[in-house]
Amino acid sequence: MLTFQTKNLTGSLPLVQSSCECPDDGVEIVLIVLFSSCVSIWSIGANDVANSYGTSVASGSLTLLQAGILQTFTEFIGNGAHDLLVPWAIIRVLTNV
Repeated sequence: MLTFQTKNLTGSLPLVQSSCECPDDGVEIVLIVLFSSCVSIWSIGANDVANSYGTSVASGSLTLLQAGILQTFTEFIGNGAHDLLVPWAIIRVLTNV
């Protein structure tokens, strides 16, 4: 608990004594930001999948379940390949400079 006192103009007598509760290292803010980031990422991924597989499901060549299973693997492989290959490409470009 944080306690502070304000002094009058001469600095000798305390006029007001007040206390306030400090937040626990901003944990609430971190959790709110983490939750909102996950919701944002989820919605962006859902939009990507809808753009990719929407016509296949609408034409009847894939069922909704098949598209969902297929998108799970393709999104996972695509993100994994991106996370593994892109840093090496950046390192290769920076070392050739």
